[in-house]
Amino acid sequence: MAPEGADVDFSRHTTDKLDGTRSLRLKSGNCTFPAAVDSAGFGASQPDAFRADAVPADPADRLDGLDAFGILIDRPKVTRPAIRENRDLSDPAPTMPMMTAHSNAADLAHDLWAKTRHGVLATQSLAHPGYPFGSVVPYALGSDGQPLLLLSPLSQHTKNIDQNPGCSLTVMDHGTGDVQQRARLTALGDVAPVDDPPDAARYFRFFPQARTYHAELGFRFYRLAVFRLHWNGGFATARWLGADRVIRANPLDARTEARVVDHMNRDHRAALRRYLESAGIPSGAAERSVEMLGIDGAGIDLRYDGRSIRIPLKRSIASATEAREVLVEMAGYET
Repeated sequence: MAPEGADVDFSRHTTDKLDGTRSLRLKSGNCTFPAAVDSAGFGASQPDAFRADAVPADPADRLDGLDAFGILIDRPKVTRPAIRENRDLSDPAPTMPMMTAHSNAADLAHDLWAKTRHGVLATQSLAHPGYPFGSVVPYALGSDGQPLLLLSPLSQHTKNIDQNPGCSLTVMDHGTGDVQQRARLTALGDVAPVDDPPDAARYFRFFPQARTYHAELGFRFYRLAVFRLHWNGGFATARWLGADRVIRANPLDARTEARVVDHMNRDHRAALRRYLESAGIPSGAAERSVEMLGIDGAGIDLRYDGRSIRIPLKRSIASATEAREVLVEMAGYET
């Protein structure tokens, strides 16, 4: 780990080649990086915001402060939207008992939120006022941790949203057996259209077929601004959670994440297969195709043979440099 404010020194691990590239010595062989390798080992220079010395002047204004390495984990403060006249919030939020370490509802809720790819969007019916209207929609989390949706202007739920943005998005864990014992999470918030969101490329990595919908069929991006969530992990676990406990921003901005993803898909397919093996998926299952879709502070998202899986990181990250360190470690390479 480099000291705060310093670039990572690769001199112990790299050798310069005649063709201008650098070679990283690994247990399984040599792995070649671009000549313009940055301090994190992912190609172009890392944005200033992700240098170890880029700490805001007043860390006390942040929610999470510094991690164990003295690096600021920067997560946005999620505030409750303005109360509309048709929303009755006169009753105070219920007071929940302190959670124990082994049953941290906020962490479990975030894990479900991050690994799920679709949910039931309940809008307020325009055709039948006072009644909810549920639709199944795919979503990907943006850099701010909020869901990004791509909706058709012809869909009933889009027409409902355009008249009343208040809605909920419910996601459920996959599994078998008693459905009431499976984890589920309902997020309340307001949906608003966004033009040219910086996370559009991220959405298309998760849903490549959606490019056609956006380019040719007039689908438009919407963002759900969540202010409160209801978690139920099974019998006697239901409770309300504030958005600031569940919605977690990606410490890598859209451009940095894309650079990491492109680098891993271009140069480290073998490492991606090792990640699958660590998750209990036989290496032969991914021989035809495996790719990284995204990485955030807590996990990586992969697609293999048309199926997606989220794999937790061995430890949380707060920068591109830490992302590289953890990815190398998880692949079983020498550092």
